Amino acid sequence: MLTDPLADALAEAEKLVRDAAHIRTDQDLYEGYRYLAGGILASVHAAWATDRDLPFFIQGTGPFMKMGLDNPDTLYWGTRIDDQHEYVVTGTRGSTVDLSFQVLSGNYTAANVPGSESAFDDRAFDIDDDGSYEVRFGPEPSAGRRNYFQLAPGSSQLVVREVYSDWDQRRGTIRIARTDTAGIAPAALTAEGVE
Repeated sequence: MLTDPLADALAEAEKLVRDAAHIRTDQDLYEGYRYLAGGILASVHAAWATDRDLPFFIQGTGPFMKMGLDNPDTLYWGTRIDDQHEYVVTGTRGSTVDLSFQVLSGNYTAANVPGSESAFDDRAFDIDDDGSYEVRFGPEPSAGRRNYFQLAPGSSQLVVREVYSDWDQRRGTIRIARTDTAGIAPAALTAEGVE
């Protein structure tokens, strides 16, 4: 079956949690399972968000999806990008403490983490009085253009963080489009594409 490798990997991950040396109580085990479930949710969710031609932000780590040492006051959004194309990010600024952007190069693997190519927060671009904004990322130098950020060679991911500090704050909105493919429908799925 198509899902056999996933089922086998999930069973192996459960064994790793169950047999971990630091599991001393039932509560430790239950917390380990919850962490594993969040990682599974995030990984399965991200597996379908790899099309650099038609990017969209997916919510990564947050209250129910965990990876590594994330900040518990932060919602993370991410998408795959290509350093040879221009992207436009639009949204509305919520009332959170911080809104920040980071461009990464490379991929997360068992042995590596992506390099950070650039990082900035909402003080680095203009936001309209109604909270709306438009930020562009692309291969060309910014040449003094406000709200335009050059992608370094190898740029492969864009991560956005909304830092709350107080979960009663108003959440913002965010969207992304590649300028030369905006409005184009994705290709039909194939058997190879779902394997």
